[in-house]
Amino acid sequence: AQAITSETRTMGRKSIISVPLSVTASINTIGALSRHLYSNLFDYILKHINNSMATITSNDNNVTNHFIGILDIFGFESLSHNSIEQFFINWANESLQHYFNHVMFENELKLHQDAGLLDLELQNLSFNDNTKRLVLINNDQFSLVNIMTDELRMPKRTDSTLLNRFFQTHDENLYLLPRNFKSPDTFTIKHYAQDVTYDIHGFMEKNKDKLHSSTKKLFTKSKSSIIVSLFQDVIDVTGILTRNKKKNRTANNSLAYQ
Repeated sequence: AQAITSETRTMGRKSIISVPLSVTASINTIGALSRHLYSNLFDYILKHINNSMATITSNDNNVTNHFIGILDIFGFESLSHNSIEQFFINWANESLQHYFNHVMFENELKLHQDAGLLDLELQNLSFNDNTKRLVLINNDQFSLVNIMTDELRMPKRTDSTLLNRFFQTHDENLYLLPRNFKSPDTFTIKHYAQDVTYDIHGFMEKNKDKLHSSTKKLFTKSKSSIIVSLFQDVIDVTGILTRNKKKNRTANNSLAYQ
């Protein structure tokens, strides 16, 4: 419990103190811990699947990589109250929809064109291209996600300053609806599925995704070797195990990495 409700800090060269965390900070620590466990366990399983599916040809020692195709049935979340969790879920779903569009429409149209089978009906085929929505969310230097990361690096920044930057930067963007002064602490994104309104409260604190060193140290003493490995090592997206490197982690850059 102490690893969740307090943070160990080093003062000077040798002085170590324990600083109590607020209720909100403790809850956010639990959230960061849960995400860390889930993400690293997923990567751990991915690593072992990749290793088990890789076969070495006896003749030339070449590695042949097989694969498993998984269809992810995605769905947006639009609840009575939407926060950063729904923002990340809907960002992921926008990305999946964009990939679906690319594979099912753009690639297929190009195959028909290359084969000389692009008739008038296919030429006039239209679909809901959500590229500009993704540019707003993440695929741009001044995207909402990059603004969130930038705000965390700056001193004395709050949810309010974050929201103000959203509107100041994208005041003419068709996919970020104009500010609703009846609900001044919210912003609405025009997603491809539907408009979703997000409450800005908690965005900054939740996006820190901070897992204190004392919490990590606790789990490295676990009796489970798997749990210990999850807090000692980093497994990259290809399933390769690498040593943990010190890095500023936020919830949004963790999602972008995946």
